[in-house]
Amino acid sequence: FLSFGDSHPTDLERLAQLRIFSKWGADSHSFANLRASAEDNNSKAQIALGRKSVTKGHDEEAIYWFNRAAALEDPEAQLILGLLAFDGRGVQKDKNMAARWFYLAATQGDSNAQNMLGSQYASGEGVDQDYEESLSWYLQSGEQGNLFAQRVLGHIFLEGRGTAQNSAEAAR
Repeated sequence: FLSFGDSHPTDLERLAQLRIFSKWGADSHSFANLRASAEDNNSKAQIALGRKSVTKGHDEEAIYWFNRAAALEDPEAQLILGLLAFDGRGVQKDKNMAARWFYLAATQGDSNAQNMLGSQYASGEGVDQDYEESLSWYLQSGEQGNLFAQRVLGHIFLEGRGTAQNSAEAAR
C-alpha cells in the first residue's frame, strides 16, 4: 500500500471493517435454513456461511462459499475474495488476482473495492503503477463517503500525485 502516515488501514483493520471476522449474529434463519438458502444460490446466505467459516478457521469452506456468491456477481463476495487474495488468507497471496476481484466489485460501485484499487494503482502492487488511475478510483470511492479514500485524497491533492497540487481540494 501507498502509505500516507496512518491514513491507510492495516490488513486486519480492512478485514474487520468488512466484517469478515464478525461474530455469527442473531439471525432469524436457523443454520439449516441459511444453508438451504445458500444452496439455492442466495448470495447473501453464501457470504454469511463464508463469514461463519472464517470465524471458525475453515478457510477452504469460506473460499467455497465466497466463490459461489462471486459467481453470482455479488460485489461483496468479490471484494472479500480480493482481500483474501491480497493478504494470502485461505488462498495463495496473489495481488494480480486481488486487483481483478476488486475491479469486478468496484465496477459495480463497491466503495471499498474502489478504495483498494486506488491503493493498488498508487503502489503498483498487482497492477502497473498509475497515479491518475489511482486518483480516479479514490475519487469514486470518496464520493460515496468512504473515509479511507477521502483521507488519502486529501494527501493526493496536497502532494499533487496524479493531479495538480490543490490545497483547497486537499482541505475539503
